[in-house]
Amino acid sequence: MLAVVLAVASVAVLSPFYKAPESIASAMANGQYDQAVSLLKNPALDSHSGAQATLGNMYYLGLGVAQSFQQSAQYYSRAAFAGSTAAQVNLGHLYSSGFGVEQDTPLAYAWFNLAKSNGSRIAPLYMAEMLSEHRLNFRVVEQLQIDYATIKQFTKLH
Repeated sequence: MLAVVLAVASVAVLSPFYKAPESIASAMANGQYDQAVSLLKNPALDSHSGAQATLGNMYYLGLGVAQSFQQSAQYYSRAAFAGSTAAQVNLGHLYSSGFGVEQDTPLAYAWFNLAKSNGSRIAPLYMAEMLSEHRLNFRVVEQLQIDYATIKQFTKLH
């Protein structure tokens, strides 16, 4: 369910917080995804979280590259630690589903919680879904509130 939502939410592919140069936006609009990937690699290497999140989307969906959930997770992780709320939500999805990473429900919840604190309106819905499906219990959530503070502090260090 969460993976489907991620794919649907990523139709635009460009991270909503990334102001792409016109050449990248044009390549994507024209379906020239391989060119867009080439243009995104340098900003991503320069630690631009929006470019990293966008490349994460492209690897997740297989646009311009061979689909790779592992590569997607790597780009989302870099962007998430740099403060990209969209990447934090997407990384939560990967940990929730086990796509590209080892499935880790508490860590997924922690990423959703961090995204929520950074203003994501959709992250609280995913958190509630995890609780309603009994994938977490309230004792685990209490511990996550403690662990969450550590994740939030760690993201500020990167």
